[in-house]
Amino acid sequence: MLSNRVIFAMNINDIAFPRKVNAKIDKEKCRVELFSEGENSGKIIAYYPIENLQIYIYEINCGEVPDLRELGLRMDYTGRYMRILVCRNGRGEFIENGVSLNLSGGEFALKAGIEGVNSFSFTADNLVGIEMVLQDNKAVKESFMLKILDEALRYINISQEEFQRKKWYFSNYSEETEKAVEHLLANCENSNDSTAIMINAAEIVYNLGNDYKYHNFKERTYPTNLQKTVAQDMHRQLTENYYERLTAGMFAEKYGLSDTTVKKYFKNVYGYCFKEYKTKVRMEKAAELLVATDMKQVEIALAVGYSAQAKFIGAFKKYYKTTPSQYRRIKKLGNLSGE
Repeated sequence: MLSNRVIFAMNINDIAFPRKVNAKIDKEKCRVELFSEGENSGKIIAYYPIENLQIYIYEINCGEVPDLRELGLRMDYTGRYMRILVCRNGRGEFIENGVSLNLSGGEFALKAGIEGVNSFSFTADNLVGIEMVLQDNKAVKESFMLKILDEALRYINISQEEFQRKKWYFSNYSEETEKAVEHLLANCENSNDSTAIMINAAEIVYNLGNDYKYHNFKERTYPTNLQKTVAQDMHRQLTENYYERLTAGMFAEKYGLSDTTVKKYFKNVYGYCFKEYKTKVRMEKAAELLVATDMKQVEIALAVGYSAQAKFIGAFKKYYKTTPSQYRRIKKLGNLSGE
């Protein structure tokens, strides 16, 4: 940690190749930025306004994200803590100490506990959200964070038994919570006032407690190992072999299941329908080829798995609301003008 207020930002293209990640340090602003270039890049910003409050802002488009603890960007929990995940857009599978949970846009997850190793990573094709970790301070009995935790736990009615179980609570969140998140983000970006940021954090906790008590409580089911195995295999094949004619029936036959069942597994784990994700991968690859190469449309169509150019053009127009030729022209004009 560079000081009592540290900002870390990481633009990620492909986490599997950290050699592509560059670094910039701004000591005056207490900012460390790791970045790499690419259309599928993302961003993680971590704020530490005070010792016992951690805030992480996620804008991820690149698949698997590593355990930030291993990068030195997380601290293990000491004393009591509350962890909050807010998924504003997209979908992510979060993995904490080997246990996974899925969140979609408009949902939050909250957990309170006592101490523990903070091992946490996730996968996300597209995710915009925040995470907050609030910890009490054993050395300061009247600490502001301790008061926030006490009030939050009392308000949500979390028992000591549930503390020990480290149970997750899930719900949709309200417009009031979204406004509170926006206030927090604005202060994190533009203010050095740690007190204002703590007040924003308290406001979010209060609103989420209200959301949990009065709005749209959601029972959560976790995918089994078989469901995850099938879904992950489908996801990998669709992502890597997008140019092949892959069908749900092929995976159903491989695992001895029905077409409907494998599609359901994929939807439950990744949030996309099978066909929707296959089209997404193909269209994004086609868009990349249109901008980065001089390949003809018929060549690009074949490269991304379409045997007929007309079918490719129709799919592309439906996905991007423009034709491939118009998309190429607009993007190349933008590059020429420096946009």
